Amino acid sequence: MKPRTWIVPAATLLAVFLAGCLEERLIWSPDGSRAAVITKEGLYLCDGDGNLSGLMEHGVYLAAWNGDSSHLVLARAQEVRDSASLGAALGKGRADAIAAEAEVMLRQLQAGRSADEVGKEAGSDAIAEVLYLREHHTDALHSLLGKDWDEIKDMPATLYSLVSATIAGDKVVLGPSIYLELAKIADIRPSPSGKVVAFVTGMDPNPDKDYRILLAPADASQPPVTVAEHTTAYPDWDAGGLGLAFLQASEGSSNELRLGTLVQRTVLDADGRIHIGPRAQDREPVGLVLQPLNRVRCLADGRILFNASEFHLPMLKQDKKAQEQLFALSPGAKPADSSLVALLKPGDLPGMLSFFEVSPDGRQVLIDGDGGKIWILTLGTGEVEFVSGAAIKESNLFAAEWRGPGEFTYARRAPQKTGSASPRNVDVVLRRGKTETVLSQHWPDSMMGQFIY
Repeated sequence: MKPRTWIVPAATLLAVFLAGCLEERLIWSPDGSRAAVITKEGLYLCDGDGNLSGLMEHGVYLAAWNGDSSHLVLARAQEVRDSASLGAALGKGRADAIAAEAEVMLRQLQAGRSADEVGKEAGSDAIAEVLYLREHHTDALHSLLGKDWDEIKDMPATLYSLVSATIAGDKVVLGPSIYLELAKIADIRPSPSGKVVAFVTGMDPNPDKDYRILLAPADASQPPVTVAEHTTAYPDWDAGGLGLAFLQASEGSSNELRLGTLVQRTVLDADGRIHIGPRAQDREPVGLVLQPLNRVRCLADGRILFNASEFHLPMLKQDKKAQEQLFALSPGAKPADSSLVALLKPGDLPGMLSFFEVSPDGRQVLIDGDGGKIWILTLGTGEVEFVSGAAIKESNLFAAEWRGPGEFTYARRAPQKTGSASPRNVDVVLRRGKTETVLSQHWPDSMMGQFIY
């Protein structure tokens, strides 16, 4: 197997599951006055009419707003091409550990182990180890890789950082790094108070399938602490704002068929300081087959929504196509009083429901499907409305995003001009009720190329 497949597991985080899928690239502030716009270059802002700012910050690939609509938490990616720069960023202790791991990697390769096996074991550190070997054991590594040397001789490692940011006029003012490491950040969930941020990173040795949840003060006054390991990518703060709800693999679960459960854990004390408690014992555990992108969202009334596949065994071979369902777990004073309800009726819905988001008023759920298809579920009635059926073949569309109750943005196919090909295939559309407005009509074609890619 070629080196590219074993030295870039961190760089391909989520690629197996998200290829051709959705990314959160237009994120509205809680007051709906502006949105963070994420492109290949980095962070822009737009106002409620779609007017764009200039580039605010390079390297941003993920963003989440605090409740005050003036602060953001940003995930950034930075390429590093030499061990010295990597060591300066991570510190001597971490750099020494990477060097020691790299020496082990070299000995394993020399002993005849396959590059695929060695790289998978290295996980997020793989590229950093290659940087070290490339500089300190150039001839040995070149000899081992042979013709594949050209694929790695100039390849950079990527550092991922998490920072709080303040929007001050037309500038973004960055705070100190909350997190700086080689494991990619997959999700950001600021606490309701904005003083603490929960975030998710890939977990070795399978950072594209296995995750951990970390917690840190937004002002970076303390290093991150681990809340849970072997989780899915999308947790949420519970209704009280002091705990997290998430899906986690059951103990002893295999990588082939991962069994999991829904977990609630208090992570803040009454004063909002980090204090990680045990799992909540006030409800019956919910068992499920775990998928990396299973999502949890909590409602103000205490209900917890999550997506999962329903399996009925035994099954025939032709019945193996899984259809995910959206479930709601209602709270009860005692486990026996809790209830689990399937929210969707069988119909023309995507097989995977990981891309769902609850409206700010908790009354509706946006469900993203492939090709730009959107559904709206009204929780009170169970009614499902199909919004868009336009086939869009772009490999990486942005996820639909609530701007406020009853209004959201999504990707819609751009109308083709008569007699000529349109310079863009997709518009950014704001839908209010049944009325739609194209927010991206004045965005330059070059900007759309950076936004839809």
